[in-house]
Amino acid sequence: MTIDLRRAGAVLGGAFQQDPLFEWALPDEARRARALPRIFVGSLRHCARHGGVIEVHDGAAVVCWTDPGHFTVRVGDALRSGMAVAPLWLGVSGARRLQRHEDPVDRRMAGHISPVDAYLMAVGTSPASRGSGLGRECVQAVAQSAKQAGYRSVVLRTENPDNVGLYEHLGFEVIDQWTAEVSGLEVWAFRRPLT
Repeated sequence: MTIDLRRAGAVLGGAFQQDPLFEWALPDEARRARALPRIFVGSLRHCARHGGVIEVHDGAAVVCWTDPGHFTVRVGDALRSGMAVAPLWLGVSGARRLQRHEDPVDRRMAGHISPVDAYLMAVGTSPASRGSGLGRECVQAVAQSAKQAGYRSVVLRTENPDNVGLYEHLGFEVIDQWTAEVSGLEVWAFRRPLT
């Protein structure tokens, strides 16, 4: 199945429009609305190369995941995925803010990701589909794909406190929680065994 990356990026961009991390990095709501779909198209390309991208219900919900060696987007990955031009979309200030938060968070996350872990990079549903169970369906699809690929668990992180209960309900356990120094945002790391 071919995935329409623009449509999938728009779904994820809309889902993360009110996410605390992106609100902090890009306080201007209009700029955030323009930038996030483009950023997520790059994330989706990255995941397609190093893990998987799954749409459910004709693109009403999207999820992407990577192998443990590509949970961060390195320079070469940014060039191949088109994310190297992200500062044009985010603006210099937004790109710097995001990077200043991401670098130490990624270093801490690296201590939680082992060779047998798939990394769930992003999951989101269209506004009309929120609360319909499609997010759960996406997480189940990632679990199935990752298990078939030989992984034993799925790891993810969130800066959104509204997601904590949802992920716990979906079988994830909090494995770390801290306050990011630069942004002041709470960060939760989760793991879900694939049984």
